[in-house]
Amino acid sequence: MAKQEGITLTKAHWEIINFMRQFYFNYGITPMVRLLMKKLNDEFGASKFSNEDLYKLFPSGPSRQGSRIAGLPEPQGCIDE
Repeated sequence: MAKQEGITLTKAHWEIINFMRQFYFNYGITPMVRLLMKKLNDEFGASKFSNEDLYKLFPSGPSRQGSRIAGLPEPQGCIDE
């Protein structure tokens, strides 16, 4: 899927993908960008991933593109901004 999206997965991509999968399996929803950022900051600290970092990793939007690559449903009402 990442190849189809034009992305070569790095360790940082996998950290986000695995985090999103775990979040989905714990809560039953795919996180939207704001929730994703909040939970990533809670988990890894504010200096680990910035909003800018997420968009560099997933240029078409961390929630939508990240969820597609992670094999998760698209977040409801998501606007990747």
